[in-house]
Amino acid sequence: MNREQPPEAVVDRVRAICAQLPDAREHEAWTGTSWRIGGTTFAHVIQIADGRPPAYAKAFATDGPATVVTFQAPPEDRDALRATGHPYHLPPWRPGIVGLVVEHSTDWRDLGERIEDSYRECGGRRARSE
Repeated sequence: MNREQPPEAVVDRVRAICAQLPDAREHEAWTGTSWRIGGTTFAHVIQIADGRPPAYAKAFATDGPATVVTFQAPPEDRDALRATGHPYHLPPWRPGIVGLVVEHSTDWRDLGERIEDSYRECGGRRARSE
């Protein structure tokens, strides 16, 4: 199945964040690119286009085009992100998952911290820079 891939610039930015996390492995996902610690995905970049993938289009309330990064959020952060609303969304397919629609105004420092939190939520050790 031919799926539209997320912009390489976004993948590269997430890749740079994940490269600082011990034992994080990049993985070509069923769509887009994901990063894992052990067997658990802690970050995933996908592209929504023409209403596909349908579960993402529904969860993020858009037919696209939109680039999305999903990550695991600590329980204490999920309610705050839910209350924040767009660009944050809480897809229903895995407890604790949060998604961010990447936009020109995306705060990459904040997203980096959220990806590092996700890495730890999924069993990773502290980042090298800490």
